[in-house]
Amino acid sequence: MGLDPRWLAVIQGGTASVAVGPSAVLPGEPQDFVVVPLPPSVWRMYSRNRDGSQRLSDEAKAWFAEAVPIMRGLRKPKSLPVKVHFVIQEWMRASRDSDNLVKLLRDAAVKAEVVPDDKVGCIRGGSDDYQPFDGGVGVRVWLEEVEPAAEKPKPKRKKK
Repeated sequence: MGLDPRWLAVIQGGTASVAVGPSAVLPGEPQDFVVVPLPPSVWRMYSRNRDGSQRLSDEAKAWFAEAVPIMRGLRKPKSLPVKVHFVIQEWMRASRDSDNLVKLLRDAAVKAEVVPDDKVGCIRGGSDDYQPFDGGVGVRVWLEEVEPAAEKPKPKRKKK
């Protein structure tokens, strides 16, 4: 486990200010992001107990131990909800399901206390994109504050 050495140049004290090396900032990405290691696949996320129940695997626990301190480098949002964006960079594999990766990444953001919860009231939308492998393996993560929706005026009742 661990970050590709080429990603280490991106991280400065737990936060990344600008990407260097093979992985440049893509159009539309902010300069304020963090790079975390790639989470384990869903098949390696859980281990079975003797009674048949599941528990978080040692590999997933090790990933959380490495990713959560890095996630703490994200700037906490001033208001909720937020959009959470992920750019997943790895060798492209057809069997990889990004929804499973996003679940672990959102859980890590909650454990890092960047967002209080991963429910709709705190996280509303975002994106998860794959970027072809160009030397760095990891996930760029950043938050975007969402403008609160204006409340619609209640329709007036007609008097009878």
